Amino acid sequence: MNTFSKKLERDRIHSHVLKKDTLDLLNQKNYKEALLNIVNLLKLNKPGQTFLIRGPSGCGKTALIADLYKEQYLINSISAVELQSFNLSKAEAVTQAVRKSIRLRIKEIIKVIEGEITNLTSSKLSLKTLDMESTFEIGDKMLQEIQKEKIVIGDVVRIIKERGKIIKLGISASKMDSEFIGDILSVPCPEGEMFKTIEDVQLMTLHDIDCLNNKTHGYLEIYNGETGEISSEVRKEVNKRVKKWILEEKVVLERGLLIIDNVQILHKDYFYLFNNSIEFTFDPVILMIENVTDTLQSSTGLLSSAFVINVDQINDNDLKDVIRAHIETENVDFDSNVLDYLNDLALSYGINYAINIIDLYVVKSLKQANTKIALEEVKTLVSLFLDVNRACDTN
Repeated sequence: MNTFSKKLERDRIHSHVLKKDTLDLLNQKNYKEALLNIVNLLKLNKPGQTFLIRGPSGCGKTALIADLYKEQYLINSISAVELQSFNLSKAEAVTQAVRKSIRLRIKEIIKVIEGEITNLTSSKLSLKTLDMESTFEIGDKMLQEIQKEKIVIGDVVRIIKERGKIIKLGISASKMDSEFIGDILSVPCPEGEMFKTIEDVQLMTLHDIDCLNNKTHGYLEIYNGETGEISSEVRKEVNKRVKKWILEEKVVLERGLLIIDNVQILHKDYFYLFNNSIEFTFDPVILMIENVTDTLQSSTGLLSSAFVINVDQINDNDLKDVIRAHIETENVDFDSNVLDYLNDLALSYGINYAINIIDLYVVKSLKQANTKIALEEVKTLVSLFLDVNRACDTN
């Protein structure tokens, strides 16, 4: 593994280090307690509450919620700029954001075929377990699946015949040797019968189901991301079916977290629409983030019922500690003038932006074998990669 690959792997493992300690570094202990309450709401799957995080620009409001992403819950994060830029009506943009934040855990008993591949041609597939062996004819669709998943002789697979799906479970332990490298999973050859029934769990958002039931484009909308307007009739029918499935215990509804950043720039119509689109049965937890330097239409119903969490302005020393801690995890040298410049960036455009600039510099420096952060090169990156607010001002 080369130095660059090792660096990327280290980042994958240790990228949480700074964010784990950010709350303590910034002396935001009360805020930490508030976030724990939000996590508890998600754990209990309670009907959604609305929270408003208020603080001055650059105080780390967005960076501080990073701990929430480590929880195993559905989190749908969107900025107010993004919400207003969709080629959709206001009502549709809000409804899609809410329904993308509610997930269904669908349990289903399915029939599968499991075994180790012993022979594979364009028309036939031979499988074996420790107790039996059999050959199956395959069609064009299954052959395409096999080619797409790069399945070869020696792989242990699971075939879901009714869906035309084949899943690679790993490479048979008997076929593994020193030539196999990487994250290839070694699994034993299955025992007993090939034909089995298993419980399959699928995770889908309400929005996914809306798309599947939308006759305009159907399932293609899930993959191309261009869903367009979905009629209220489709959603009413989906809601009716979901409530029926819940009563029949076929699905479990999981309320996620909808995070909306920079809500101070949203038109007040959006807040009314959020109120109207949240249903008693299907409402997520909503976390809004606001810069207090701007005027917010707090008279709207959604905000009048919100729990407010105030985040204090960070002093320069605390902010420098956060930036210094992140640079030190990257194992690069820096001068005091670089730290001062990054500190100014964080105060002007936010901690996340300053940290992202550091990360960009580190990736760039690895390819050039640089070990010390150069101020002029950092400034070049800042001119190339704008934050959202500056990018909008230039248009």
